[in-house]
Amino acid sequence: MMTPDPLKKIEEYEHIVELLSRVKEPITGDTVQKIDELIKDLDETDDVIYRVNCMQLVADLSCTNQGLRILEEKCVPQKLIRMLEESDPIIVPHALKFFYRVNPSHLGTKYQAVLEKICDYCQSDNRQLIDYAVDFIAAVGRGGYHARKVLDAFPSFNDKCLTRLGSSLVSSDSLIKSRTLKCVIDLIEVYEDDPREESSKLSELFYHKIIEGEHKMTNQLLGLCRYPFQEIRVNALLALAAVAGLEWGQKELAASKEFVKWLLDRSTEKSKESKEAKFEILKAIVKSKTGSKIFGGENYMKMRADLKNGPFHVGIAEEMLMDNQNAT
Repeated sequence: MMTPDPLKKIEEYEHIVELLSRVKEPITGDTVQKIDELIKDLDETDDVIYRVNCMQLVADLSCTNQGLRILEEKCVPQKLIRMLEESDPIIVPHALKFFYRVNPSHLGTKYQAVLEKICDYCQSDNRQLIDYAVDFIAAVGRGGYHARKVLDAFPSFNDKCLTRLGSSLVSSDSLIKSRTLKCVIDLIEVYEDDPREESSKLSELFYHKIIEGEHKMTNQLLGLCRYPFQEIRVNALLALAAVAGLEWGQKELAASKEFVKWLLDRSTEKSKESKEAKFEILKAIVKSKTGSKIFGGENYMKMRADLKNGPFHVGIAEEMLMDNQNAT
């Protein structure tokens, strides 16, 4: 059934959403009626574009307390989950928007079916569905320790999702590698307001599950740090920076015999972004409490001295090369 005057109706719904974002007092019957109409349109329209607009409005509405309460009373989350079941690449990202915004704990209780679909998408042969799953995992990961605990507690997450991230890092095209690296950063970075010890342990668990085997994840990231494509290179550097301040991460890096030499070699990076990203690794190690112990006094002192030079320092060999180029 085609909704009459779709543009006008969307404008009316947008007004309701904007109103609810501003008012604190209980909403009136007319406003509730408009929300009911929006939900009905979401159910009954055959126009994909109109449905997508309705889904966006529902996601926006969920950001308000009163709107979320009404949507849950009307079983809208369940309607969106049924849309996910269809695995339509056009509909899926818009249906997921609602669940990006809910309290992550609800994913582990009221909306476990969403995580089940994310696990299914990770095992799919459909590139778009995999991308949507990776983006969803990254969004939950940015919620920090307590959000990540919800993922860790879900039975299939490690085997279906983390291992898919690993296979993408090893054998996929450049766009997928870059997207996956950003997701990895969101899953393993420890935030200041997280419980440090617990968050570090969970970060380590995820890190080693993505590519299993002794030092295999670290070796893969170090390899990607030498990748010719800039976006992959920078994101791989930032992934190492995310763990470089953690004791277990430093042990991983120190296990690579060439790591310190590579870290102190400024000539490996040419762009501003990659120089800054590599410098973040150095800074995380030097400013940590465990860097000196794990890397040894001599190496640590070299790193500490190099930190003072800032991210754009060039070594003696580079200076001589630049002087020769300027003289010719």
